[in-house]
Amino acid sequence: MQNQHLEPRRRPGKGPSKSPRKGAGKGAEEGLNHQLVELASRVGEVLLERDRGIGYLEATAKVGMVRAAVRVFSRGERRMTNSTIAVATGIPRHEVARILRSPEAFIEKFWRANRAVRVASQWRLDPQFNPNQTDPPPPLPLSGDGSFTSLVRKHSGDIPVVCMRDYMLDAGTLKEEGKGDAMRLVLLPKPADPEDDQELRAKLTAVIEEFDL
Repeated sequence: MQNQHLEPRRRPGKGPSKSPRKGAGKGAEEGLNHQLVELASRVGEVLLERDRGIGYLEATAKVGMVRAAVRVFSRGERRMTNSTIAVATGIPRHEVARILRSPEAFIEKFWRANRAVRVASQWRLDPQFNPNQTDPPPPLPLSGDGSFTSLVRKHSGDIPVVCMRDYMLDAGTLKEEGKGDAMRLVLLPKPADPEDDQELRAKLTAVIEEFDL
């Protein structure tokens, strides 16, 4: 995605609608909601397989909305500014400015991985749990100071520790070593997949084509 895609082009015609289209009843609105939810659900399935959380979908959707607003305003007579784009899309004006300046940088800055990926990342980066900044980071006890429990409570939001531990064990990013009080949790590296991005694009393209967009 390059910046030139966001440059306005003036075209004759009307700008954004000032009010909802007449004749669009509740049934039509519910049908649109259903289709958009189904599309988001199908896209979400693909993203979850790649450890991409809601932040990634939100960031890319915001970039897409700004691009759409640029195209719509370019066809009308209304002057296009960051403020008018913010009014039309509901996206904060400072985010509109960042998107217009560099959409890729916006996505990189604002997308959030799923919470298990966040916990694994902070295990490596947070000096409280990796004081020597080694890779891989040191194993952690389940409880106590500098423990896996402390890590999860600090960096996962409201996710229960047991749920996070079980999720990461099932995902193959965590393993248990030892038993009882001597048990330690070890972070396992996730193998890099060079086909990952290409496969992700292919799956998303297939979903979009299925909806005939």
